[in-house]
Amino acid sequence: MNRFLKWVGLTNSAFWLGASLFFTFAVGPAFFSEKGLAIFGGPQNAGGARYYAGAMAQIVLERYFLMQQICGGLALAHIFVAWIYTGRPLQRTIIGMVAGAFLIGCVEGHWIQPQLHELHLTMHGLGGQITKTQAEKARKSFAVWHGFSQVINLAALVGISGYFWRLNRAESGPRFTTQTKFGWE
Repeated sequence: MNRFLKWVGLTNSAFWLGASLFFTFAVGPAFFSEKGLAIFGGPQNAGGARYYAGAMAQIVLERYFLMQQICGGLALAHIFVAWIYTGRPLQRTIIGMVAGAFLIGCVEGHWIQPQLHELHLTMHGLGGQITKTQAEKARKSFAVWHGFSQVINLAALVGISGYFWRLNRAESGPRFTTQTKFGWE
């Protein structure tokens, strides 16, 4: 494969994987750590601190899912440009991993996160007259949606990791094959 084309794919996949890992295991949890909550009001303001930490996390998540969508789109474009350039058959597994991670970024950014935002406001009593029953119901619903979001985010990480791993493997086989009396060469 052309060196520049391979460099583009590797750079995109490395950024996508690194940013996803960093956000999932470092940035996201930092908002709700003791130090993070202390910045937002500390133990004396536990409910308010969690609200502000969650609000900031949602702002960062909005950008995170935009990054997921951009990197996923670039990865899909890279796969098809490489296919046109090399003439090698498309690999369904790779397309599935990349398309899956891209779609997860779209679903998370355009459907799940807006749901979580509304539930976050309701469970903290914001956005109109909210009863304690409504706030508790929103808290339970938020926990379910947040758990689902975490699970599919991990699935996206598996797909991104597989794509990154595949790009780092050496190209196998010639661009074109010919048939001889002994089979394919």
